[in-house]
Amino acid sequence: MAGPADADPDRVACARHAESGALVRRVVAEIEKGPVLPAGVAIILVGSRSGYGTPGSTDPSLTAALQEVGAAIDDLDRQGHAKLPPGGDVATSKVALDPTRTIAALDAADAACAGR
Repeated sequence: MAGPADADPDRVACARHAESGALVRRVVAEIEKGPVLPAGVAIILVGSRSGYGTPGSTDPSLTAALQEVGAAIDDLDRQGHAKLPPGGDVATSKVALDPTRTIAALDAADAACAGR
């Protein structure tokens, strides 16, 4: 019987993406509804972000697609800080974020994982 060490790293990375990507999409759905607390977005996505930073895949195009999801999550965090009003706080001041890059990155990762 094959153990975790025998698993195809690309399939493992895609399985992780399937789980993490679902959470990221739920967060994106909330972002699309209106202003959110940047700290809340960051806290919810911190675990997902770390997996996308080092996906462990061996296919370069898959690795790039998964790393772009991580970069898009980082972009949401940067937006959250940049859009704060003067004197605003990430934990108490809601801001409107643009999830376009995140959506595109998730779609590209889904496509890269298709059939794996």
